Amino acid sequence: MAAYPGRIIFDHFAKTGGQAINAWLVGALGTACVTPNIISEHQRAIRELGGRYSIITGHISFDPGDRLDPRYRYMTVIREPIDRVLSWIFYLVHHVDPAGMSQALVHAARRFVDSDGAECAPELRDSVGNLVVEHFAGLGETVADTDASKLARAVEALRRYDIVGRYDRLGDFTARVAALIGIAPPGELPVTNVTRERPRAGAITPALRERIEALCPLDLALYRALENERDLRGNAPWASRAPRAGTAWEKYDRVARDRIEPGITLSLVSGPPGERAEAGERVEFVIDIVLARAVEHLVAGIHIHDGYGNWAFGTNTQLQGQQHLRPRRGRYRVTFSVVAALPIGRYTVGFGINDHRSEGVLPLLWYDEVCQFEVTPAPSEPFAGYSYLHPRVTAERIGAD
Repeated sequence: MAAYPGRIIFDHFAKTGGQAINAWLVGALGTACVTPNIISEHQRAIRELGGRYSIITGHISFDPGDRLDPRYRYMTVIREPIDRVLSWIFYLVHHVDPAGMSQALVHAARRFVDSDGAECAPELRDSVGNLVVEHFAGLGETVADTDASKLARAVEALRRYDIVGRYDRLGDFTARVAALIGIAPPGELPVTNVTRERPRAGAITPALRERIEALCPLDLALYRALENERDLRGNAPWASRAPRAGTAWEKYDRVARDRIEPGITLSLVSGPPGERAEAGERVEFVIDIVLARAVEHLVAGIHIHDGYGNWAFGTNTQLQGQQHLRPRRGRYRVTFSVVAALPIGRYTVGFGINDHRSEGVLPLLWYDEVCQFEVTPAPSEPFAGYSYLHPRVTAERIGAD
């Protein structure tokens, strides 16, 4: 038995079952083999995660001129565009706190629904307009600059994917993935991130349907083209193989570094409200430490890691000039106040407690992931990239032609 040694990128879109499939793969292969769902540029994901994980899953983007990496197998799931757009819009309307996502996007979705599709702000149009075709059209050495070339590029890109599944046939898709990897298919996918309040595609008004179709005509054309493709129907060569009843791989989870000294406990009192913070916002993490015995010199620290496992920040009471000499038995409260001057994304927060004795440091407690929080964009003018840099731009005429 061994951990799964292959290399797979599961490239998925919002509202196509990606989180449920990720949960299945993590459950089967372990947290050290399968990444959490990420949002990343393709080559960056390979650079930063490919060495540690066998399977990368998430919302992947391609830079112009990019190509598929021959060391990886690629797979994705395609959903009928009208159905996917409806699920996304009503997810924004009913299940998303505007404080945790772009307020403009959530409000745009609400206006779109209330107006029966008549009002469509640019923020919403950008999140649904020909999303799938534009995604795959980025693969290629030249720029696809017409609708026809983008559609052809997307069809060709999907032909190079190892598994292309349909959202309405996820059982077929997971059976093929299971056969490819060598694990048992799931009896039932976990229920995650479901849009529970939404109309069926066949029950919306003709006006709303017409306006959604106008947002994604290339995605509709791609879906119709793929319905005739062998992969989308589930007839790839390995689909005829019977999925294995057991597994050839041993589950491999990340090794926890948590350390606990008897008689010492730590509990989180509070973190950022809603586990969210705007970039540049000051946030607090409050912990309580209970000592069942006296220690010589108590030092409490915080460590924050990004979604790739990189150490974003760390400090402790000693570095901040706080002295806690010979604390007696009892409860102590430590407050870490930091500015979320971090790139947009999800972060984990851990804490460490040490006793700095004259003869050396005695570790008492160490937790890698006590809580997590998400850094969201701060209100700003429109911009590209992951961090707003408060730009000042001038343009002026400096001479004649």
